[in-house]
Amino acid sequence: ARLGKALDADRCRPLVDDIAESVYRNPGALVSLARLKTADDYSYMHSVAVCALMVSLGRTLRLSEAQCKEAGLSGLLHDMGKAVDHEIEGPHAWIGAQIAERHRLPERVINAIAAHHQEVEYTCIESPIVQIADAISASRPGARGETMDTYVKRLEELQLEVDAASTRED
Repeated sequence: ARLGKALDADRCRPLVDDIAESVYRNPGALVSLARLKTADDYSYMHSVAVCALMVSLGRTLRLSEAQCKEAGLSGLLHDMGKAVDHEIEGPHAWIGAQIAERHRLPERVINAIAAHHQEVEYTCIESPIVQIADAISASRPGARGETMDTYVKRLEELQLEVDAASTRED
């Protein structure tokens, strides 16, 4: 629908289906995400970007589809503690993990949220990936005064490193 391109609703349906399934499974997580958007638009968009990066990095690392979806959920919710950190004392990663635990999210998601600033030990592969995706998103053009050229160059270098790592694993 942007730039005069037609909207293909059929391409949107799988995304909507996935979101709907997630809402049915984890209604409390949606409320936390909505609170994050209300509290801070930047953090909300950052979380969406981290979600997409998590799925992409998961696929690059050849995680299963289920693991990629869990990784995406971890990325989407990694900063949800920021939505209530003014109400509850403690680091936002710990607060977010407590919310995730209360809503019975998978243990891997809980650890990825809790460990994304290395305040607790990693217990699953999603945890360091959230930290990487978080750093990539936070350092995108404009987030810290970085130019587009510098950002693109850094992403290209990162892609080369990821490609080299996945080639070594083959």
